[in-house]
Amino acid sequence: MKWLDENAYGLVPRAIISLTAILGGTLGLCVAVGYLAYMQGIHKESGLHPLAASPRILREIPKKIEITDESPYSEEDTLSLCRYSSRYYSDGRLNEEADYDGQGDRVFLHTLEYDVAGNICVERTQSAEEGTRTRRHIYEYNDAGNVVHEEIYWDEDLVEKNYFRYTDEGRAGVSYSYLDEQMLDGISDYCANHTEFLEDEDGNLLSAFKMNSLLVDIPNEVWKTQWGKREEKLVNYVAYYKRDLQSGSSRDWYQSSGRADAEQFNLYECVPDTGEKKLTLQLNYAWEDGRNEFVQSPSFYRAEYDGKNILWQMDYEEGRICCYSACLYDAEGRLREAVEYRAQGEETEALFHRLEYRGADREEQFSYKILGREFNQAFGDGDKVRLVFSDAGILTEIEMTDSSEDDREIYSFFESGETCGKLWRMSAGKETAEGETAVLEMLEEERNIWQ
Repeated sequence: MKWLDENAYGLVPRAIISLTAILGGTLGLCVAVGYLAYMQGIHKESGLHPLAASPRILREIPKKIEITDESPYSEEDTLSLCRYSSRYYSDGRLNEEADYDGQGDRVFLHTLEYDVAGNICVERTQSAEEGTRTRRHIYEYNDAGNVVHEEIYWDEDLVEKNYFRYTDEGRAGVSYSYLDEQMLDGISDYCANHTEFLEDEDGNLLSAFKMNSLLVDIPNEVWKTQWGKREEKLVNYVAYYKRDLQSGSSRDWYQSSGRADAEQFNLYECVPDTGEKKLTLQLNYAWEDGRNEFVQSPSFYRAEYDGKNILWQMDYEEGRICCYSACLYDAEGRLREAVEYRAQGEETEALFHRLEYRGADREEQFSYKILGREFNQAFGDGDKVRLVFSDAGILTEIEMTDSSEDDREIYSFFESGETCGKLWRMSAGKETAEGETAVLEMLEEERNIWQ
């Protein structure tokens, strides 16, 4: 699940397990392990072919520019321009993206090339930290236009390869990753982990298995899922299993493990007409031996949408607010303004973004640091967002108010010490909960409505 649009900020929340599945996932689990072992040779079948590159316009991207900001925000004492981004599109796809600091010096350049099917072939980045990096994607398609083989290279090093097989019931695949954090350059060409998976005909993941080596076919991690639908909501349950010394050596050890190691609840909203799924609530649970039951973890994700557009979202991870954003769109549904807060480790960043559109192929983004203890912004008719910060820049309160006072939500957080960033109070409409445990219980009540 992504924060906003990948062509806008490229931000993502913590690793969310968004395994979309059907009821009765156990059957798929039994079939998948070992079923894909032969798939490395699938690209040798007849009828497979690459596709030509899509035409693109080459532009000269300057290293130094003069930034002209004539908006009222340039005169705000609570805002300081810190980054400017210029993006070019073709047929709705991002081709070039250049980021500049507040003085107009280019700090990042991102260019993309596509094949005629719209898949990325070449991706290049330039930055002072990493220099120039090139990522290449090589695809092979079958006669139906489906990708059956993909290889991904960082410069000249193979980092990932994927194989897919299609039937009337869906798709099966295996992905090999050569990334290794223990290696100096992060890549190992002789040792890989691989993941096998099954999807239904709608692209919903049925089951997933991760093996830590090419030499074994016993999964170390397994995901089992269930799906349900109520009204316009989709409910997803995920059971996660992690192999240990007591799990045995059979390929289906998870079938007799008795219980999962962790569980997850996901609630999705369906976009009318398209059926696209939007995650609105996620709750996580871990097994606690002392209590002999699953206990709700102090981690959750909440979001609200207006059709396909996200209005706001909050990511609370391991007892601390780590990400928040709120968005405003123009009459054409394009992102116009956004406020964003991120807390990574000991570093925090609060930003306000505004976007301007120059025709169908050009987009400009102005990003400002939020200064001071309080920031207010009107998002639409009667909709407002208020953020309050400590002197150290820690987010201590979020207030979201629309035209109906009953729909107002307020989140308050501790601002210092060991509890810094921890939930203190939550108010949603006429309900109020004090303390992290009470807030989690309130979210649990929301989950129970859709069980």
